[in-house]
Order: sequence, then C-alpha cells, then structure tokens
Amino acid sequence: MGDQYMDVNLPGGDGGIEMGQKQHEMQRRQKQHEEMKQAFLHNSLDQKALARYNNLVLAKPEYAQKLEPFILNAGRTEKISDERLKSILQQLSEHSKQKTCKVNFQRRRIDSDDDDDDDY
Repeated sequence: MGDQYMDVNLPGGDGGIEMGQKQHEMQRRQKQHEEMKQAFLHNSLDQKALARYNNLVLAKPEYAQKLEPFILNAGRTEKISDERLKSILQQLSEHSKQKTCKVNFQRRRIDSDDDDDDDY
C-alpha cells in the first residue's frame, strides 16, 4: 500500500523555507540599518545634547522618533550642540502644534418656578 503514494512536488512547497529566509534577511537588514542610524545619532550629538536626546527617548519616544530626521540632517555637516538641539526641538514643537478645536456648550436656560416660591 505504501507504494501507491507518489511524491508530489506541490508548487511553492519549499516556498515556506524561502519566505522564512527572506523574512529573516529583511529583519537582519532592518536591525543593521537601525544600529547604523543609532550610531550616527550618537556620533552627531555632543555629550550634553546626547544626554538630552536619551532623556527624550525615555520620556517621549514618539517625539524622539520625529526628531531623528532633523538630527540626522543637521548632523551631516556639524556636531550638534545642546543649544542647537534645543533650537531643533523648539522648531519641531512649533511645527507640530495643531490648532485645537474649542467647543463651547451653550446650555438652555430653563425658566423655573423657583422665584414664585416667595409669593405666599
């Protein structure tokens, strides 16, 4: 009975292995890219600016992520001082401010019969 079954090569049978390898390679490249970016960030900032940036990463990671492109761009030409980082943060803060919507509630005034209580 075992001879009745034939080995059938299904299309994409080895695709799972190839996809796993491709996914692993892509993750490795992303990790390598992230490490290079972090190294460049750390090399672009002076000691005080790096301390400020690390505090920002811990306190507000999403804000630090928005700041990274600015640091990478400015760090290409010069080492970024703490004062320069503060000015970049200020610019980012002003740029990212969104106009807030103000909602005013107008409550209906209901005439109550409370003033008639004084008329006995």
